[in-house]
Amino acid sequence: MAIPRLLRPLAAVCGVAFILAATGSASAQVDLRERLRDYAVTYMEASLGEAVIDPMVAQLGPQFYPLNPGRQADVDAAVHAAIERLFDHVAPDMTDQVVDFLWRELSEEDLQVMLDFYDSPTGQRILAITPQLMAEMMGDMPTMMQETQTVLIEALTEEFASRDLDLGM
Repeated sequence: MAIPRLLRPLAAVCGVAFILAATGSASAQVDLRERLRDYAVTYMEASLGEAVIDPMVAQLGPQFYPLNPGRQADVDAAVHAAIERLFDHVAPDMTDQVVDFLWRELSEEDLQVMLDFYDSPTGQRILAITPQLMAEMMGDMPTMMQETQTVLIEALTEEFASRDLDLGM
């Protein structure tokens, strides 16, 4: 389709405007995704920080005390360092997963609202207390795992027996 000569300048301006709008939109998406990544990094640091590491050290360390008598502090330091290395190893992938999941599941508007919330004083407070929440959850984890393991074994035993299956126990 030929564009009449008088309309060519208008078409050119509209084309440039469209390209600028598309470029601006892509730029805004990049900015939003970078902001989302910053949030995810902050969230992961809060979720995998000292408040989580300390209870894990308290759970794992005593297993190695009998092998290293009189060196409890050294054992705890080694376990702490090992857990930090583990978290340093998994945090980038976990951060990518958080970003990709939220990017896929939420609209740009929803992401903007969420990020604006976490930039607010209330959102900052929630991020600040997340380590405490995680510490409390981790502190209860051994009891919860023991209780759920017992329930799961009972349920598996009943379900396998009702189907005449061998559970191997």
